[in-house]
Amino acid sequence: MTVVDERTIHFSDIDANGHMSNARYGAYIMDCLPPEFQQKDIKDFRINYAHEAKEGDKLQLLADFSNPEIVHISGVTPEGTCFESELYY
Repeated sequence: MTVVDERTIHFSDIDANGHMSNARYGAYIMDCLPPEFQQKDIKDFRINYAHEAKEGDKLQLLADFSNPEIVHISGVTPEGTCFESELYY
């Protein structure tokens, strides 16, 4: 997997529990896709939340675009993997 983006978690990303809101992960995933994948119809989507991200954390987004029908994207901080996802086209 290749690093395709890095984001700092900001106040507006945080939910009432002090962790990054689950809805923000989907936005980060879509933002890091190349235009050709952003334009395609997604048939299915899977995300596995593994470790919370907190305000100030730097989240690296890693992706594998080798299969045009299934894209793998993970988000990691120095503390470990926050999420793993798959987009099915």
